[in-house]
Amino acid sequence: MLEICQKTQLLLSRQYQNQTLAHAIVIQGRSTLANRALADWLIELLICQKPVTKLSELDEQALVLQACGHCKTCLLKKADNFPDHLNLQSENKTIGVDDIRRGNSFLEKTAHIGQVKTVLIPASDTMTVAASNALLKTLEEPPPHVKFLLATTDPQKVPVTVLSRCLQSVSYTHLRAHETPEH
Repeated sequence: MLEICQKTQLLLSRQYQNQTLAHAIVIQGRSTLANRALADWLIELLICQKPVTKLSELDEQALVLQACGHCKTCLLKKADNFPDHLNLQSENKTIGVDDIRRGNSFLEKTAHIGQVKTVLIPASDTMTVAASNALLKTLEEPPPHVKFLLATTDPQKVPVTVLSRCLQSVSYTHLRAHETPEH
């Protein structure tokens, strides 16, 4: 994991263990690479059948969870063949309403493996107005066992209505060890 994200990993690990992780999380930071690394770590943790703990490099008394890397779901994810995850990207410069509809269609089906389905929108700041409106209903009334991760390098470009439906926003560039992200 990138060093800049370690405090956020600790926080999300605790929330995962306490079963208080929000259904929709906005990951915001200046680095697309760091956003993606943090999102991938969390998705892998969520789908893993046997998560493991390791001591944090920042706080040797704190434990960070991570995917085992060996169970069936981890191996499928590594092979980019895990059926219960959708990376919602567009071939265009923007994420349009058809992309969101594809995501909603994906969510209508039950999970093939395990309990959780995950959706990552890596460039959520590129959603069109129609796309963000299509996403709102799903964020307001999410299907059970679904986790949304919306990543952005420019949170001002994500519609406020979408941000308000996400119960947690994680800004790893400003998070200090004693703080929790705003809900």
